[in-house]
Amino acid sequence: MGDELTEKVVGAAIEVHRVLGPGLLESIDEEALCVELARRGVPFDRQVAVDVNYKGHPIKGLKVDLLVAGEVIVELKSVAAYPEGATAQVLSYLKATGLRRGLLMNFGCRLLVDGIKRLSLSGLWPSRRSREAVNQGLQERLRQLQGLRRRIRPRPDSAPPDPRTARR
Repeated sequence: MGDELTEKVVGAAIEVHRVLGPGLLESIDEEALCVELARRGVPFDRQVAVDVNYKGHPIKGLKVDLLVAGEVIVELKSVAAYPEGATAQVLSYLKATGLRRGLLMNFGCRLLVDGIKRLSLSGLWPSRRSREAVNQGLQERLRQLQGLRRRIRPRPDSAPPDPRTARR
């Protein structure tokens, strides 16, 4: 998923981390990243409100840290290790916005490259045609395995071999 736009964001984040280092508050890292993105001419919006659509009803409450060029969601953290739901959070933002690319960045890592996750919805929810093809393949394989099991199963009229007389 290495495209030019996400590479620019990652480059800006690495510069911020190189200058400031780990261990600062997330809000400081976010502000510094915004300064660096602006210096590089990369358009962004900060703390963007996103509505979740539930059965036709918009539900407010989500805030995306950064929306870069209207295409990439950037979620920042500044912790020793990612919280358990951090990846799911970004994927939920992508699903709610209809966007395809996201970056999860942890400025709390000693090396920022260890704290960057590139996330994409493409491939996570395949098309109906793809799902149907996979399901057909799985069903065919299941039929093959069931047929194999029938051939391996011992006949009811034959007694199991006596383990004492079997060759070793």
